[in-house]
Amino acid sequence: MQKAIAVEDIPFFGQNRGLVSPLFIYEDGDWRKVTNPYTDFPNNGKIFVLANYSFIEQQYQKKPFIIEFSATERDADTDSSSKFIAQGTNTDLPLLELCRIYNKEKIKYNAEGLITLLIKEVPNNSVFIRHENELLGPFKTHEYDEGDDGYFTVFLKSVTEIGDGIIYKIKLEDTENQLFEFEGNSYVLNASSLIDNAPSKEEIWYISKKEILSWAKIQFGKNIDSSLLDFLKAFVNVNENDIRIQKLKELSTDVIQWLPIRDKIIYDFFANTDSGKSVIETFLAGNRNKILSDNEIQTEAINIVSEKTVENYLDSKLAQLNDEQRSFIEGLLDQPENLVTYVTISNLVREEIKLETRIESKQTQLDGISEQVTNKYNELEQFENAYRSLKVELQSESTIKKNLLNIKTYTDILNGIDLSSEDLNSDSKKILPVVLPYYEKLPNLKDYIQDIVNKLENRGRKISFNDVFNYLILIQQNFLTVFAGYPGTGKTSLIRELSQLSGIDPFFSPISVARGWTSIKDFIGYWNPLTQRFQAANNSLYKNLQDHNLETYSNYPFWTMLDEANLSPMEHYWSDFMMLSDLQDNERFLSVRDTNSQNAKNLPLGKGFRFLTTINFDHTTEVLSPRLKDRAAIVMIDIPEFKNIDLENHARVLPTNVLSYQQAKDLFDGKTAIRLTQDESSRLEDIIDILKDNATDRGMPIIISPRKIKAITKYCETARDIMGKEGGESPFTALDFAVCQFILPVVEGRSEPFKKRLESLSKALTLLPKSTERLRKMIEFGQVNNHNYRFFC
Repeated sequence: MQKAIAVEDIPFFGQNRGLVSPLFIYEDGDWRKVTNPYTDFPNNGKIFVLANYSFIEQQYQKKPFIIEFSATERDADTDSSSKFIAQGTNTDLPLLELCRIYNKEKIKYNAEGLITLLIKEVPNNSVFIRHENELLGPFKTHEYDEGDDGYFTVFLKSVTEIGDGIIYKIKLEDTENQLFEFEGNSYVLNASSLIDNAPSKEEIWYISKKEILSWAKIQFGKNIDSSLLDFLKAFVNVNENDIRIQKLKELSTDVIQWLPIRDKIIYDFFANTDSGKSVIETFLAGNRNKILSDNEIQTEAINIVSEKTVENYLDSKLAQLNDEQRSFIEGLLDQPENLVTYVTISNLVREEIKLETRIESKQTQLDGISEQVTNKYNELEQFENAYRSLKVELQSESTIKKNLLNIKTYTDILNGIDLSSEDLNSDSKKILPVVLPYYEKLPNLKDYIQDIVNKLENRGRKISFNDVFNYLILIQQNFLTVFAGYPGTGKTSLIRELSQLSGIDPFFSPISVARGWTSIKDFIGYWNPLTQRFQAANNSLYKNLQDHNLETYSNYPFWTMLDEANLSPMEHYWSDFMMLSDLQDNERFLSVRDTNSQNAKNLPLGKGFRFLTTINFDHTTEVLSPRLKDRAAIVMIDIPEFKNIDLENHARVLPTNVLSYQQAKDLFDGKTAIRLTQDESSRLEDIIDILKDNATDRGMPIIISPRKIKAITKYCETARDIMGKEGGESPFTALDFAVCQFILPVVEGRSEPFKKRLESLSKALTLLPKSTERLRKMIEFGQVNNHNYRFFC
C-alpha cells in the first residue's frame, strides 16, 4: 500500500463513493509534493474511493488527511478512470502529522499560565502557534469549553510523544519544505521531522503551576524532615538556569508577601489553642537538649534566609508563658520550616473536618443504597420464583402451542388482522368498492384524451395533449410504468388525478414504499405458521387483489402505485413480479398461501392489473437495476406548469363512465398488425447500431433487447397518427417519445470514450427533439460528474 496526503474532491451522490485529490505522496521516507497529478495519478489526477466516502466527509470536513491507496489492474492508457483506488476507512490524521498552525492573535492564557486558543473548531491532532517569525509547539488539546457564540476555548498541553512538558521554539527560516498551505490555512507536514531537522531550536519547559509544585516536592522532598540549613543547601545546589527553578522562585514571591503577618498566626495557634500548646509541650519533652545545643545552626540558618529580625511580636498572653516555653517559641518564629509545619497542620485539620462531613454524607448514601439492594434482592427472588414456575409450565411442545394459541387474539391485533372475519375469502363480510358503469359505446380516442386534458387544466395542472396521451398509452401497454423526476414535480398527484379522471379510483391502490424492504413479504405478506393463515402486509393490496378477482370487478382496470419505489431496491421486493412482466395480461398469477389451504395457490392478478411507480434520483434512493429498467417504461416528469385556480368556485369535474379492460385495450392497444414505418425503422436501426458498436474508442456498448424493440413498435403503431398531428405533423413524434422512454433510460456509461458514443447518438436523434434534449442533459451532467453518464440526472 502507498500513502498520500489528500483532500475531498467529488462525491458520487447516492453511491457512498467518490474522488479525492492528492497533495503529497510518501516516497523514500519523506513527503514529496504532487506537482503534476496527471503524471503521478493517471488518468484523471485523482484517487477513486470505492466505498465509505461518507466517512471522509464526516471525519475531515474538507481538511487534509492521510490515505492509503493501491493501483488497479486497469489499463491506464485506454481508460480515463482513476488508476489508484482506496477505501474511505483507510484514512488517518496522526497526532504529529498535518499539524494546523494558528496565529498569535488567537492565543489566550488561563489561570495556570498555559496557552488557550479561541477558535471555531476543536483540533483533531497536534497544533503549532506562529509568533512573528517563530513557531511554538507542538501542543495537543487537553480539554475545551464551548461558548454561546460558536467559538471553542481550547486548552493546550505538551505532547508526551515529543517530551513530557517540553515544547520547542523554531525559527520560520528553519522550516524549509516542512510547511504547506491549503485554502488559506498553514500546516506542518510532520512535527517530529520538523524538530529533528531544525538547525537551531530552543527547548521550553511548558507546565502549569501545579505541575511545578509537584516537581519541587519530588526534588526536595527528601530534605523536608532535616534542618532548614540542609534544605537550603539542597536548593542552592540545583542548577540556577533550570527553567523549573526560575518558575518556582516566581511562585515563591507570593509567599514572601504574607511572611510579616506570620507571627500573629503562629502565636494564635501555639498560645491560644489546646492543639498548639500540646505540640509545644511534646516537642520540648523530646528535644530539650537539641534545642539548647543548636544555637549555632539556627544562627546560620537565619543569616541565609533573612537578615531581618522579628521584634515586639509577643503580646500580654505570650508573657504569661514560662521562660522555657517562651524561649522555645521565640526560636520557632524565626524558623520558616516551622511555618510550613503550622500551615500543614492547619490544612490537615480543615481536611479532617471535610472528611468527617463527607463520611457522614457517604454513610447516609450507603444506608439508602443498602435499602435499595435489599429491595432489588427481593424483586430478584420474585423473578426467580416466577421463572421456575414458568419453566415447569412450559416443558412440552404441546403446552407451548396451547399458550401461544391463547394469545392468538392479541397477535392478530398487533399484526393488523381483521378479527371480524376468520376467512379472508368470505364475500359476505367484504366492503366492496362502488365503481362507475362502462361506456355503452367506445368513445373517440382523441375526444377521450382531450376531455382528460381539459379536466386536468380545470384542476390547475396544464399538461399537453401528447403528454397525457403518452401517459395513458404507457400505462395500458406496460405492466410497469416508472414516473421519474426530482422531488416536488407532482409525480404522485399526477398519477392520482389520472386514476380519478379515468374513473378507476375505486381500484387505485397507493402504497408508500419504506426503506429496508427486502422481499415480497414486506410488500404483499407471508404465511404465518403460528396463526395458520396468510398474514397480509400493512397495506390494502392483497385484499384488493382478492376483490378484483370477483366476477363483478374482474373487467375493471386495477392500478397499484408504489410511491418512492426506490427507497428500497425494487430488484428485491418486486422480484416475484419481474418474471410476470413478459406474460400476457390473462397469464399473470401470484403464488400465495391463503387461509383455507397450507399449500400455495395461484391468485390471478387480473387482466387490467398495472404497476405505476414514482422514483426520485437523489442520494437517499437506490438505483434501478438494468434488469428492471429493461422491463419498464420510464417517463421523466419535468417541473409542471400550474395555474392559479379558485377551487371553491371552480367545479372539479369527474367522469361518469369508465373504460372496461377490453375497451381500454381497443383504444390504446387495438392494432393487430404491429409494425414501424420505413422511416421509423431506419432511424431506430441507426440508433441501435450506434449503441451496440463495440469499438474500443467508444467505451462500453449498450445492447437494446428485443423486449424494448417490441415495446417501441407497439407504442408507435398506437400513437403515430394522433401524436403526429398534435405535434405539428412530424412523422417521428411517436418514435421520439418511445426512444426517450424505452432506450435512453438504459444508456449508462462512465469514461471519456463513452462520451464519443453519446455524441454520435446525438446526430442520429435528429428530428427527435424530446430525445435530443434529454441526451444533451445527460452529456452535460456527465462531463461535470467525472464522465459518469446516465439517464437520471
